[in-house]
Amino acid sequence: MNVKKNLVTGLLALGMIGGAGMIAAPGAAAVTEVRENYTHYSTKSECEGWRSSTLNRLRATGREVTAYTPCHYNGAEKWKFQVWYI
Repeated sequence: MNVKKNLVTGLLALGMIGGAGMIAAPGAAAVTEVRENYTHYSTKSECEGWRSSTLNRLRATGREVTAYTPCHYNGAEKWKFQVWYI
């Protein structure tokens, strides 16, 4: 009986220590995707130049580009593109 009691007490203590470790463990950091709009370029070639340099800048600073749109004309905003990155 005494051995059984000690075994149960030991297992409970071990479970509490393991559980405390799980509670104290830090969670994974949340990843936020950012979208940026680049607008008002006069020509398609100007827009494409800025898009290229923007993508290069983001990648050079360690950002992961997840998506981007081609340069397209949108009336009041003239030529524009969008970039999504993490």
